Amino acid sequence: MNIYEVAERAGVSIATVSRVINRSAKVSSATRAKVEKVLEEMEYTPSAVARSLATNATRLVGILCADNRDPAFAESIFYAEQTLAAEGYDCLMGNATGDLKQKDYYIKGLLERKADGVLMFGASFEDEGEQNLLRLAAKRMPVVMVASSTKAKEVYQVTSKEDMAVASIVKGLALSGHKHFAYLYDATSPSARIKLNGFERGLEESGLGGANGAAVRVAKGFHGGFTGARWLIDHGLFFTALLTSEDALAAGALKALIQSGRRVPDDVCVFGHNNSELCLCTEPSLSSVDNRMEELARLGVRTLQSAMNSSKKPLQVAQIPAKIVQRDSSVPFDVE
Repeated sequence: MNIYEVAERAGVSIATVSRVINRSAKVSSATRAKVEKVLEEMEYTPSAVARSLATNATRLVGILCADNRDPAFAESIFYAEQTLAAEGYDCLMGNATGDLKQKDYYIKGLLERKADGVLMFGASFEDEGEQNLLRLAAKRMPVVMVASSTKAKEVYQVTSKEDMAVASIVKGLALSGHKHFAYLYDATSPSARIKLNGFERGLEESGLGGANGAAVRVAKGFHGGFTGARWLIDHGLFFTALLTSEDALAAGALKALIQSGRRVPDDVCVFGHNNSELCLCTEPSLSSVDNRMEELARLGVRTLQSAMNSSKKPLQVAQIPAKIVQRDSSVPFDVE
């Protein structure tokens, strides 16, 4: 059975059958339904290889994530996959969280399959080998990084201004009387460095020296935040405001502070980052930076679609403002 037989039985042209198979919008709903009914009756399965040769597109998109277990990325990945699937794209997903070998495996696999593009959520490509891998990919297909950044100018980047939000929190708390700050972070990726830069800039713009702010790298997750806060306390570092690079760190730190007899927010204000549902699961509820992952995911998908399909290319670097969400773990303050 072939496309000619389908066209004959449906009473349409071969071109019309091809448009239906390739999910073209240039077919009326009535004609589409008639052709699809014949395709189903004849149990016709189009060849993906033949279709890609005919259209010069595989309708395959890669979705790579730093860690798809992370709640901050999970919903965004779900949205991206659902949106692309509705547009007729198949998605190949993977975790680009390991070393160059693992990243090379996914990128080269997408190139071998002649993918039309790739979305990367929070993925970090830092050293020269990783940068070269990104450049190689970007020469062959559009590459869009969401909630991450790179020095590779060929790559599209979609981020929120998280550093400005962190700096605003420090300055807002400083104006409320806080002079001693601590910051816990769990990575040195570009995104993590941007957040840390915001913390340091906030201290500087508030007229507070380095002695007024301690930044400590800790293990990931709740346990990392708990042990990090315990380390600060056990080493006698005085602070009345604690900021973190992730909500899970803030939740762990909150428990350590309460166990040590600190009152939150009376003795110590605590801020997380990502504004995940975890913020509503603690007592008191966590203040946080909302990096607006849902909006970033939407913008990332639109950017990729534009880069794949439009003659007018999208912005190479696009940014949206982050939001400061104040809850019970911090005293209220005015936001710039």
